[in-house]
Amino acid sequence: MRILLVCLGLVLCGIRSNAQITDTTLWSPNGPVNAIALKDSLLFVGGNFDQVAPVTGNFIALDSSNAILATNFPKVNGKINCMIRDTQGFIYVGGLFGKVGNIDCFNLFRLTPQGNVDVNFIPNPNGEVFDLSIGWNTLFIGGDFTIFGGETRLRGAAITLDDDSITPFDPNADGPIYSLCPDVVGFSVIVGGDFTSVGNGVISYLGKLDPINGTYRGWGNSVWTAIPQVFGPVKSISIFHNKLFVAGDFLAFASYNSPGIGLLDLTSGVVQQQYNAQLNGFVKDVEIIGDEIFIAGNFTTSHSLSRMHLACLDTLLNLKAWNPSADGVVYDIAPNEDSTSLYVAGTFHKIGTDTCYNAGKVLLDSLGTVIVWNPKLNNGATSILPANIAGKVWIGGDFSGAGGVLRKNLCSININSKIATNWNPIVDLPVNCLAIDNTNLFIAGSFNTINGLSRSKLASMDISSGSLNAFNPGINGAVRTMVSDNTNLFLGGNFTTLGNQSRNNIGSVNISTGSATLWNPGSAGTVNKIILDNNNVYVAGFFTQCGGQFRDNLARLSKSTGLADWSWVCNTDDGIYDIDLFNDQLYLGGWFLNVSGQSRNYFAAVDTTTGNLLPFNPVIGNYIHGFARWNNDLFIAGAFTVVNGNLIKPYLCNYDLGDGLYDAWSPSPNSFPETMQVSQNQLYVGGNFATIGYKYHPNLAMLNIAWVTDVTENGIFPEPIIIWPNPSTDQIHIDFSEQNNTYLSVEIFDTNGKIVKKVTPVPYSKMLTLEIGNLSAGIYLIQLLDSKGNSRVARFVKQ
Repeated sequence: MRILLVCLGLVLCGIRSNAQITDTTLWSPNGPVNAIALKDSLLFVGGNFDQVAPVTGNFIALDSSNAILATNFPKVNGKINCMIRDTQGFIYVGGLFGKVGNIDCFNLFRLTPQGNVDVNFIPNPNGEVFDLSIGWNTLFIGGDFTIFGGETRLRGAAITLDDDSITPFDPNADGPIYSLCPDVVGFSVIVGGDFTSVGNGVISYLGKLDPINGTYRGWGNSVWTAIPQVFGPVKSISIFHNKLFVAGDFLAFASYNSPGIGLLDLTSGVVQQQYNAQLNGFVKDVEIIGDEIFIAGNFTTSHSLSRMHLACLDTLLNLKAWNPSADGVVYDIAPNEDSTSLYVAGTFHKIGTDTCYNAGKVLLDSLGTVIVWNPKLNNGATSILPANIAGKVWIGGDFSGAGGVLRKNLCSININSKIATNWNPIVDLPVNCLAIDNTNLFIAGSFNTINGLSRSKLASMDISSGSLNAFNPGINGAVRTMVSDNTNLFLGGNFTTLGNQSRNNIGSVNISTGSATLWNPGSAGTVNKIILDNNNVYVAGFFTQCGGQFRDNLARLSKSTGLADWSWVCNTDDGIYDIDLFNDQLYLGGWFLNVSGQSRNYFAAVDTTTGNLLPFNPVIGNYIHGFARWNNDLFIAGAFTVVNGNLIKPYLCNYDLGDGLYDAWSPSPNSFPETMQVSQNQLYVGGNFATIGYKYHPNLAMLNIAWVTDVTENGIFPEPIIIWPNPSTDQIHIDFSEQNNTYLSVEIFDTNGKIVKKVTPVPYSKMLTLEIGNLSAGIYLIQLLDSKGNSRVARFVKQ
């Protein structure tokens, strides 16, 4: 597998830990991926999702006219809650995240007027930021943090905008602050949230603070502690003349019912009891435009009239005719630059009759006419702000992608174009397992219907046409593994009936008829994996009997009879999640610590002929969840963070079955993958992760593993590729053994997977010369691609 000289290999071992490439152009679902299956150029993806989209991160700029991405902003790896723009054009963005692109930046960052991240502004609050407000040339920050800029600040802080210095302002709240509103006339900051004390005053949900130090202030001439007695968290505060509009998740305001929004006298704090919007739900945001009060939330009526999550009130909380009607909760609203329309953010798919996924735009006319504007966000939006740059709108939230398509729990992605295909099966509940054969895609999960047709937890679809097959055996439990021999489908999991026949956790059905076959081994426990090998069937899981014999978690069965091979015995002391068959050896991964009476921590190998445990005993730090293999390279996913005693490789690593070593490759997802598929230079990984390969790419990722496998595809590039001189200082020459006139592109990657040089297209000939004088000293990967997407990789050293 290794093609480098030993001395170069030793050098690489120390630096390749970050040398993997996550393809950030691959579309990804907006929920967990439970299963993937690769067939030619199609990657089938099953899980619990309803959209598939290109990954953008949680904060993007959109074109204000057509909702298309306006710029490639660095990906933010977490939720955005709030934004505000100062008079100089800087935009402040708060939420719950840890990175902006490659910059370590926690929960608050600033954009320059040109739309770039300001690396000089990184206060790093140690908890979530919920709201931002500006007054007296000071930025006030509310949230659920206790440290801000290295100083103690309990749920609130302030920064002087002239020099970015942190002021003494400290609300000292005992719960999160969701909203802040400066009262310029009264020289105070009014805060709302989910607290019972703030500014050293005992008061719940709503308080008035000194803007200098954050201490509690009374309303009127007395310390206000009992009135208005808001009975729930305050989410939004707005001032209009001498009135204070208080909105949030409450049903009562002072001594009377006023769900969602109430009105106070700004100076005295006296409740304006006669004013009531008569909502049937809560209010998340308030926007005052002229003398109109626009509100957003989860309410559906106001004054007994239909108002789906959006409404317009006058200053006395009387309802107006404006009624755009969103079909889901609205969290944030913001007027455009000239206040002729309103941007809307939330968790909805329609406003009025127009489709708009989680963000939209409506006119501020008398009725709330909807404008066609659909960014197709793949999850909820919580904050939206027209940019100071003409024609742009900033939007943030829980979403990770934009510009995608609706796909319910099952989709296919073309691995060449990296985008979802037009195939659109609608599976009503999650898909948990996939398998393919020559012509069929087999689907298992908790679903009851596919495309509106009854299918009880098990179905198949024709790969070429994408149509649902008549195959409908029915099963009464979970399927964890499936494998087809093109005649029968073998299944394992947790079930007691299959095809209307009694089958304990393992069985098979005829692919054509869907009828249960006579093959009925039975398993006294869960079956996690089935492998077919000629007339043998290897079965692994959490069981004590299988195929009529006592077997602890591993058995070899007859494919024809279903009976366990009485002479082939290998027991483990705990369950097995996955097995892989290679060169007459069966590799085991799972929870076990003992195999056939000998110590093996989670990872072992068995001779397939005898069932005897092999000396193979690599050290891995916790249980193994799954395998994927390409030739000698075994990719391993699990709960471990350390392998070989001291190598840090969280959740995903590679073990070379040829040389018996863990490779330096370490993509470090933030949780272990649920499912993997490998093909040549690409590893496809699905799960419930957010980052992988040091990139933000949730739930589904494609990793270039050429660093690991040194694979040669069946492309135009003949063996060998010779790079000379190697090492080199100024130029490298690539020699090929024969001439070919096909065009290709050349990409050079550093050890962090970053492209440092790209040439495309260039004529393909017997020798190619590249200038490398401007590269820093180090080791580089060079990848050559032909017009069909075939690739070849090699390494060189720049001195």
